[in-house]
Amino acid sequence: MIEVIDKTLNMLEIGQRARVIQVKGKGSSRKRLLDMGMVPGTVLSVTKKLLWETRWISN
Repeated sequence: MIEVIDKTLNMLEIGQRARVIQVKGKGSSRKRLLDMGMVPGTVLSVTKKLLWETRWISN
């Protein structure tokens, strides 16, 4: 069974995977996330966390 918990990307730990449910934000920031493929339904995997960002890979 898959565990479903509402989290934001910055709450995920290295190695965790998550499915994008929605992309919040406005203007160019939101557009940039969508352009990078962070669209609802996409599964992300956290590979590295930095102080100012979280890197992810789309599977």
